[in-house]
Formats: sequence, C-alpha cells, structure tokens
Amino acid sequence: MRTFVLLFAFATITACATPAAAQDAPDPVATCLANAAEPEDRRACIGEVSAQCIDEPGGETTSDMVNCFARERDLWSTQVATLTERLRARESPTQLRQLDAMLAAHETWMQQKCSYSASIFEGGSLARAIAAACLRTTTAELALDLLERFDQG
Repeated sequence: MRTFVLLFAFATITACATPAAAQDAPDPVATCLANAAEPEDRRACIGEVSAQCIDEPGGETTSDMVNCFARERDLWSTQVATLTERLRARESPTQLRQLDAMLAAHETWMQQKCSYSASIFEGGSLARAIAAACLRTTTAELALDLLERFDQG
C-alpha cells in the first residue's frame, strides 16, 4: 500500500510539474519548416532543436546530448508520420506500395548507416552521441523528402 501511495504521489507531482503551456507548446520543427522561405531553406531546420538543447545548462554531457538528439528526432518522426498519412490519403495504390517499400527500406538503411557512423568510436561514449545525431539527421532528411513530394504535386 505504501508503494502505491508513493507511486501515486510521484505521478501526481510529475503531472503537475509539466505546465499546460509546455504541453501545448508549438512544435519548433514544424514552425521552422513553415517559416522556411524556400523549399531548399528547410534543411537549415535540421539540428536547431538539438543545438539549442545542448546549449542549455545540463546539455553538455554525452547522455544529455543523446537525449537532445532523441528529442529532435521525435519531432522529425512526427513530421514523417503526418506527411505519410497525408500521402496515403492522396496517392494511388501503386504509389502507396512504393511508399511502404521505401519506408521499410529506409528504416533498415538508417539503422545500418548510423551504426556504421558510430563505429568510428569503437563503442566509446561518443559513439552513442554520433548514432543519435545520425538517427536525427536521417529521420529529418526523410521528412524533407516526403515534404518535397508535396512540392512536386
């Protein structure tokens, strides 16, 4: 019973510690993409969130960097999911099969690419940061590729 009370108290404190404004904060990646004057300017959005996160107090350790890269990757993943859903609503069955095949191949390629990139440090602590940055960048590039599809059609 005591454990339950402690868990309930922790959950309540955690829920209250996240202000409503932070929960409703705009997605900085989406904002950056929307503010890009030209399609080629969108690439400059890659890395903005993680760079700001790393520059904040507590962002300087390897673990903090990995968390910052992961946070930005999650935002880009949201863009990928949204764009994929929009594409599924407008593309032909043939195009949808190609989209599914591309997404499956991309996931495998990304994991291999980032694993290889990180191998330069032979498993050292920086390898985690390099892998996380790579995952962020390749996810962002996929989002930009999908967004470019809308520019073409």
